[in-house]
Amino acid sequence: MNIFRFRIQVLSNHLHIPTPLSASLEASTCLHHSPPELSEPIRFDTRKMRKLLDGHNWEERDMLYQLMIQSELFGSKEKGSGVSVGPDYNQSMKQQREMTMKRMLYLSGHGAFDGFLTENGPQNDLRIAYTTEIAAQFDLACGFMIAVQFLLW
Repeated sequence: MNIFRFRIQVLSNHLHIPTPLSASLEASTCLHHSPPELSEPIRFDTRKMRKLLDGHNWEERDMLYQLMIQSELFGSKEKGSGVSVGPDYNQSMKQQREMTMKRMLYLSGHGAFDGFLTENGPQNDLRIAYTTEIAAQFDLACGFMIAVQFLLW
């Protein structure tokens, strides 16, 4: 009987290897992996990528976005190395409507809508389209207001 107990004890020790407490707290090497895209500099021309992705009038789109970032009306906040803009949805519907109107007046005062009704042609149509698109990305109400005022004219 002692041989059986001895063998069972040997087998159970092999199957139930006690791990030391310090070993379970050590970090795994796979958790320390840092992909090269996070540590290496960008190797391609981001301007070409923007031109490809944004298509027509990408420089004017940037200017309009910069105009939005500069104003406190658009709720710009610095996050990390960039700036994000977004409306404050914690306000009442009436306050949000008033802010949308102030934003539209701000954009109008800075020439964002100049020539929308007086100029004709495909370039002006594209300009109206990208202005509507950028405004709608920030605040859908601004996009609707531009579309109603200029696209249904």
